[in-house]
Parts: sequence; C-alpha cells; structure tokens
Amino acid sequence: MTQIEPDKPPIGQVSREALTRVESPLTLQSLLAAMLLVALFVANLTSLRAFVVVVVGVVGLWAWDLTDTAGRNQTDLNPLPVFAGVAAAAWGSYRWGFEGLAVATAVTVAVAFGWAIFRPTERTAKRLSNTALASLLAALSTGPLILLRMRTETEVTAYVIVMVVALVTSEVARQFQHRYPLFDANLAALAAAAAAGLVVGAAFSELSLSATFVAAVASAGGIVAGQTAGSLLRTGHISLLQRAPGALPMMDGILLASAIFWLAIITLST
Repeated sequence: MTQIEPDKPPIGQVSREALTRVESPLTLQSLLAAMLLVALFVANLTSLRAFVVVVVGVVGLWAWDLTDTAGRNQTDLNPLPVFAGVAAAAWGSYRWGFEGLAVATAVTVAVAFGWAIFRPTERTAKRLSNTALASLLAALSTGPLILLRMRTETEVTAYVIVMVVALVTSEVARQFQHRYPLFDANLAALAAAAAAGLVVGAAFSELSLSATFVAAVASAGGIVAGQTAGSLLRTGHISLLQRAPGALPMMDGILLASAIFWLAIITLST
C-alpha cells in the first residue's frame, strides 16, 4: 500500500517559523545583557565600593552561565579557577590597582594549571587550555572595570554608553542579516561604537575626544574577540554567525571589551 504523507506547510512558512525560533532567545539574551549594563551604570553613580560589589556580581553571573553552558555541552572546563579569577582580580585591583590586577591575573592562570597537580582528570590539553582561557577572561573582565571606575565615573559612563549603542545596533542588524547578508552585525557594532565614541567624547569635557574614539573602536573589536572566545568555550567550536547558547552569551564580548576600553584610555590619556 502506498503511504500518504501528511500535508507539509509551504517552504516560506517553515522558514518564518524557524526564524522565529532563532530570534526569540536573542530578545531575552539582549534584555539580560541590558539589565546588567544598567546595573553597572547605576552602581557607577553611587560609590566605588558599591561598584566593586556589582562588578563581582555581574561577572560572577556571567561566569556561572559560561561554565554551566559549557558543562551542558560537554566542553571540558573546570569552573572553580574561573570564579577564583573573578575574586582575585576584584580584590587585587581594588587594593593595589594595576599591580594587583597583574598579580591576580598571573595567579589565576597558575591556579588553572596547578589544579591538575591534585586532580588527574584535569590533565588534558583541552581541559587545561579551556580552563586557563576562561579564567583569564574572568580576570580581565573584572579588574579593568574596577580600575576604570577608580579613575573617573565619567569613563565608566562612556564605556556603558558605547556598549549599549553597540549592543542595540548589533541586534538590529542581526535581525536583518537573515534576509540581507550585507547587514553584518559585527561591522554594525563597530560603526555604532565609533559614532558613540565621538559623541560621548565630545559631550563630556573630562574625556579626551581622540582617546574615547579610539577606545570605543578598539572595544568593538574586543566584543568580537570575546564572542569568539565565548563561543569556543560554550560549544567547543568558533562561530561568529550564530549566537552562542546560554543566558548571557552577549556578555562574552561586552565584558572583555572593558579591558580593551580601559587599556586604550590609560594609554592615550597620559
């Protein structure tokens, strides 16, 4: 007997439904990232101690989401050195400034490798490299934000504004990227960050226009670098065209961009 297949929906309808399933999580991911940026902005206006607490909380949430997603995707990663990197970078930066961050970063990577001495299961190249990379990202996502706030509130405000503009522009471009391939989300974020850097640098007299512009453009590159590293740690492979899984994958790039922004500011403002 000939089996009659059920009616299939039109190809266009399937594509729209698939597109909806892909885009819906992005809205939630964008909202969560925006909420964390707002938390940083509000804490920046209160006090340094409050800002340090919020930074530790924000980066800690990101670290938990990163390690949890990596575990669910069976990516070899030890979460303990990652959280140690957050705590060490926060403490070192707050107490001893740049020197404290440098020591904390070195200790964090050493802990990631030293853990293998006591745990034979950690003695694989993939697990060691993933743990060291994640720990390094955690330290570089925590300390520079605190050091930036120890300089001025305005520089943190500039960083948050640039990140929000780049985030929104990137997501808008990503929605059209399925239909119009020329709408590259990374290039859109780069252009938006450059424009935001010019506006913010001109709006605040405390900031150097050239330094803020360069820092904004460089931090946009940091967003791409962070997303690349985040996709590798979360899934085991690099993907720039699709958003990595998890609740906070957008923070992969935003947090690493803080280190690039801070480095550009201190280099060009002196």
